[in-house]
Amino acid sequence: MRSVPDITMDSHDGTSEAAPSFAGVLALATQLDGDRDIGPINPTLYQIGPEGAKAGIVDITSGNDSATLRSTGATVAGFSAGPGFDVASGWGTVNAAKFAPALDIATRVSSYGARAQAAGQLEHIHLVANGPDEYLLAGNFLPTHPVTLSVDGKTVATLTANELGDVTYMIDPTMLGLSSGVHTVSLSSMLITETGTFRS
Repeated sequence: MRSVPDITMDSHDGTSEAAPSFAGVLALATQLDGDRDIGPINPTLYQIGPEGAKAGIVDITSGNDSATLRSTGATVAGFSAGPGFDVASGWGTVNAAKFAPALDIATRVSSYGARAQAAGQLEHIHLVANGPDEYLLAGNFLPTHPVTLSVDGKTVATLTANELGDVTYMIDPTMLGLSSGVHTVSLSSMLITETGTFRS
């Protein structure tokens, strides 16, 4: 619900261009850390923002975000960019070759525990015993995309996330031929893998 940018990216086609571009930069930072989730970056971004070029942030010091309405030709006054953080451009734009490593390092040592927070939010499967079966509920997947369900490393089913990114499944230990004991459940999609355990 914010109207102020943290980082400005090329957006001739609006946020549908800028957001994926920045997501690509975050993917680079994630790869630098062995594909581990770097977590929510806003606290870290505001730690490294003042470092400017050293952290790969290119300050935008001129221009504004005023807009001309096509329907009437009227100009809606916006905000002007200036040195440092400003309402028009946030911290500025990024040089990905420097910004991705700076973000990776900063999130590793962040006092906010962002990585732990992300892991707690993203990598969790809810399993509820329902007689001999286990009812599975998990979320945060790409809506309407396939999610592979595995038990003890063996693929059991391919689910489709609903429009909210959630999946559900009833695990029947008898049908799967599972022995008594603790079993590991894994859900994998294009972006994340969630794990959990249950006892049969």
